[in-house]
Amino acid sequence: MAVWIALGVALAALLAAIGVVTARAFQTWRTFRSLTNAVSRRLGELEGKALDAERKVSSLVDKGATLPEATARLDASFRRLAVLRAAAAEAQSTVSLVRGLVPRK
Repeated sequence: MAVWIALGVALAALLAAIGVVTARAFQTWRTFRSLTNAVSRRLGELEGKALDAERKVSSLVDKGATLPEATARLDASFRRLAVLRAAAAEAQSTVSLVRGLVPRK
């Protein structure tokens, strides 16, 4: 009789151990699935950011091609500004000379 009780206790312990191992295995599987989903989501975000960066770099390269033309236009504008400043300074000096000749009250 004691043998049957011992076998029953051993069987119950075995079934409990199998239950604990099964529960831990399912918990580990859910954690693994959650991890893989999170990694996939983050990789998708990273891929999107990489595509955005690629588009921005492509845009910069396109803009870089027009940079010499824009620099040439800017230089021409600066030369034109220098001429206009010189003309304005000459006109101001003439006006100052005339104002100096007019009596004040």
